Amino acid sequence: MAGKGVLRTCTVINIGLTQMIEAGYDRFSPYCAGLVELEEGPVVSAQILGVDVNQPESIKIGMPVKAVFVERGKDDKVKTFLGFEPC
Repeated sequence: MAGKGVLRTCTVINIGLTQMIEAGYDRFSPYCAGLVELEEGPVVSAQILGVDVNQPESIKIGMPVKAVFVERGKDDKVKTFLGFEPC
């Protein structure tokens, strides 16, 4: 997979999953999650980075995005997660 696609839908989340809360997201620091249709056809769910979650109307459905990888955790508990950002 090339890691490029388009944003098909998204939402800004204020009260997230435990692992997102542990990563520092909460009602004062929300995050964006969305569905991305990859150029190859599959649709994947991931965090959408590099967007203004305080102005969700600025996040445009259909905008091109590219894959990024985010590491969370410390020491031997570091995990890598897939995310996307506008390109």
